[in-house]
Amino acid sequence: MGSIVDKILEFAPDMGVFTTRQMAFRAYGELSYKNINSTAGKLRTLAKQGYIVQVGTIVENGTRMASWRAL
Repeated sequence: MGSIVDKILEFAPDMGVFTTRQMAFRAYGELSYKNINSTAGKLRTLAKQGYIVQVGTIVENGTRMASWRAL
Protein backbone atom coordinates (compact mmCIF):
# COMPACT_ATOMS: atom_id res chain seq x y z
CA MET A 1 0.00 0.00 0.00
CA GLY A 2 1.43 3.36 -1.03
CA SER A 3 1.65 6.49 1.04
CA ILE A 4 -1.18 9.00 1.13
CA VAL A 5 0.89 11.45 -0.92
CA ASP A 6 1.31 8.78 -3.61
CA LYS A 7 -2.45 8.18 -3.58
CA ILE A 8 -3.18 11.90 -3.87
CA LEU A 9 -0.81 12.21 -6.83
CA GLU A 10 -2.44 9.17 -8.44
CA PHE A 11 -6.06 10.25 -7.93
CA ALA A 12 -5.81 14.02 -8.50
CA PRO A 13 -5.49 14.04 -12.34
CA ASP A 14 -8.64 11.89 -12.72
CA MET A 15 -10.74 13.91 -10.28
CA GLY A 16 -10.66 17.28 -12.07
CA VAL A 17 -11.53 19.96 -9.50
CA PHE A 18 -11.94 18.42 -6.05
CA THR A 19 -12.33 19.54 -2.45
CA THR A 20 -10.11 18.60 0.44
CA ARG A 21 -12.96 16.47 1.85
CA GLN A 22 -13.42 14.59 -1.44
CA MET A 23 -9.71 13.78 -1.65
CA ALA A 24 -9.60 12.72 2.00
CA PHE A 25 -12.40 10.24 1.39
CA ARG A 26 -10.78 8.93 -1.78
CA ALA A 27 -7.31 8.58 -0.22
CA TYR A 28 -8.30 7.21 3.20
CA GLY A 29 -11.62 5.54 2.41
CA GLU A 30 -13.32 7.22 5.36
CA LEU A 31 -13.90 10.73 6.66
CA SER A 32 -12.67 11.86 10.03
CA TYR A 33 -11.44 15.21 11.28
CA LYS A 34 -7.90 13.79 11.47
CA ASN A 35 -7.99 12.49 7.88
CA ILE A 36 -9.34 15.79 6.52
CA ASN A 37 -6.71 17.85 8.35
CA SER A 38 -3.93 15.50 7.28
CA THR A 39 -5.07 15.65 3.66
CA ALA A 40 -5.30 19.46 3.80
CA GLY A 41 -1.68 19.68 4.96
CA LYS A 42 -0.48 17.31 2.27
CA LEU A 43 -2.40 19.23 -0.41
CA ARG A 44 -0.82 22.52 0.70
CA THR A 45 2.64 20.92 0.58
CA LEU A 46 1.99 19.47 -2.90
CA ALA A 47 0.78 22.90 -4.06
CA LYS A 48 4.03 24.49 -2.85
CA GLN A 49 5.95 21.81 -4.77
CA GLY A 50 3.97 22.55 -7.95
CA TYR A 51 2.01 19.30 -8.32
CA ILE A 52 -1.44 20.78 -7.72
CA VAL A 53 -2.99 24.24 -7.50
CA GLN A 54 -5.70 25.67 -5.26
CA VAL A 55 -8.42 27.04 -7.52
CA GLY A 56 -10.76 28.54 -4.93
CA THR A 57 -13.09 27.61 -2.11
CA ILE A 58 -16.41 25.81 -2.02
CA VAL A 59 -18.97 25.75 0.78
CA GLU A 60 -19.76 22.08 1.36
CA ASN A 61 -22.20 21.01 4.10
CA GLY A 62 -21.87 24.44 5.72
CA THR A 63 -18.08 24.18 5.84
CA ARG A 64 -15.74 26.21 3.66
CA MET A 65 -13.35 23.87 1.83
CA ALA A 66 -10.48 24.61 -0.51
CA SER A 67 -10.88 23.29 -4.04
CA TRP A 68 -7.87 21.92 -5.91
CA ARG A 69 -6.82 20.76 -9.37
CA ALA A 70 -3.83 18.74 -10.55
CA LEU A 71 -1.38 20.50 -12.86
